[in-house]
Amino acid sequence: MANSAFTHDPQITVPASSTDNAVVIFDGTAGTGFGNSTILVDSGGNGRIGIAADTDVITLTSGVVTIAGTVAATTLTGAGAGITALNATQLTSGTIPAARIGNDSIDSQHYAPTSIDNEHLADDAVGIAELSATGTASSSTFLRGDNAWAAPAGGPSQANQAALEAETNEDTYAPPDLIKHSPGVAKVWCQWEQTGAHGITGSYNMTSVADGGSAGNTDHLYDTDFSNTNYAIVGMTVDDAYIYHAGSSIATTGITTVSVTAATGSGVDKAWNHIVVFGDQ
Repeated sequence: MANSAFTHDPQITVPASSTDNAVVIFDGTAGTGFGNSTILVDSGGNGRIGIAADTDVITLTSGVVTIAGTVAATTLTGAGAGITALNATQLTSGTIPAARIGNDSIDSQHYAPTSIDNEHLADDAVGIAELSATGTASSSTFLRGDNAWAAPAGGPSQANQAALEAETNEDTYAPPDLIKHSPGVAKVWCQWEQTGAHGITGSYNMTSVADGGSAGNTDHLYDTDFSNTNYAIVGMTVDDAYIYHAGSSIATTGITTVSVTAATGSGVDKAWNHIVVFGDQ
């Protein structure tokens, strides 16, 4: 090798006798003895470095160093891109970066117990197919607390008109269209005026109102008739007048006449009048 301390490439020639504790250039000449503490450098163009017992421990070929044996070192540096066939069983400490873990390389057998919690589950990651519930999921079932798909229990049945009228004590429900049949519910209510054409300003179950002829009188025509004339009328008017039923002789199941009278006792037409009627229909 060239060196500024020498005027030529130094060579160590192989002596004829055995050599030990030295670095020698070996050309493969037979009959030359070397001790195991002698480093041999192959001069035959094979690029080998070795010892007497193994002459090709290190082989240099086209820029590649091949070592026949084990490399022991305190520290190895470099990219390591050419290192292959590494055995993962030799990784006994430290952590592996996530980027070094291949896709789909870890399955559920390798999860640590309780290592996956709600925080690490993606939204909507668990669907119906992943549940262990018994039964069948459908539009008519729900997931009970015991992890079973079940149909909801039936609710109460609908009460009929007779039950509402009799106020029967039963586990039923009153539908909106039958509530009116309860004895305590008003069957008719009406607000009307008498100062103009005797018109309705608001009502329920009232077909029409009409001028009763005399001052203060108004005929009320019910939409749904009562079953008898034993119904009760509650009325109210304005100012100092009072309101009353004009008499049983002009009260039928489908029409009644209501009178508004002033304090003097004479009939008077008022702008605001109200009645509520209770009874059986």
